[in-house]
Amino acid sequence: MKKAGTILGVLAAVLVLALIVIFLSLNSLVKTGVETVGPQVTKTDVKLGSVSLSPLSGSGQLKGLFVGNPAGYSSPSAIKVGEVRVKLQPKSLLTDTIVIDEIYIESPEITLEKMGKNLKEIQANVDAMAGGGTNDTAKAQKKLIVKDLTVKGGKVIVGSVTVPLPDVHLTNIGVGGKPVTAAGLINEILKPTLSNVMNVAGEALKKVGQTLENVGKEGVDKAKGLLDVFKKK
Repeated sequence: MKKAGTILGVLAAVLVLALIVIFLSLNSLVKTGVETVGPQVTKTDVKLGSVSLSPLSGSGQLKGLFVGNPAGYSSPSAIKVGEVRVKLQPKSLLTDTIVIDEIYIESPEITLEKMGKNLKEIQANVDAMAGGGTNDTAKAQKKLIVKDLTVKGGKVIVGSVTVPLPDVHLTNIGVGGKPVTAAGLINEILKPTLSNVMNVAGEALKKVGQTLENVGKEGVDKAKGLLDVFKKK
C-alpha cells in the first residue's frame, strides 16, 4: 500500500509539472499556432508580435498582427492590427470546440490595392479553406464558437488617402451546433469588413473627384495616385 501511495504521489507530481509547463508555454503555443495556421488559410505571410493569455481567467491580448499581401502587390501588408483582446472559456481549451466569449479587434489598418483585388484574393483563399470539407488541415483544426466579436476604429488606406472604416459587430458565430474552424471565423470577419472597405474606398474616390477643382496641383497628383491604385491589370 505504501508503495502504491508513493507511485500515485509521483504521478500526481508529474501531472502538476506537466500542467505548469503547458500553462507557461500557452502564449508561445498560441503565437506558433497563429503563424502556422494563418499562412495556410490566407496563403500570405501572417506574423504575430506577442501573446499574453491567462489560462486561468481566459483573458488575454494579441499584439502586432500582420497579414501580408499576396504576390504582385506593392504594399507589404494587407491588414495590420495593433491589438486584439480576447476572453475565452479556459475549460473549453481541453475540448474539440473552443468557446470564446469576446473578441475585440482594435484599430485595424487595411491597405487596398487594385480595386481591392488584394483583399479579394485573400478572401478567395479563406473561402477555399473554409469550404474544404476534404482538406486534412481543415479537419485537424479545432472548432470555434464566438459569442461576441467587434472590429472598431479601423481605417482604410487607398493610395495616399486614409479614410475611417465603419465598425463591425457580430454575435453568436458558430452557435447552434455549427462551430467554425479558424478559416471559417476569418471568413465571417472578412465578409462584412471587405464590404465596408469597398464602400469606403468608393466614397473616397468620389470625394477626391468632387474636390479636384478646388485643391490645385497637389490634389490632382493625389487623385491620380488614387486612380492608379484602382486601375485594373
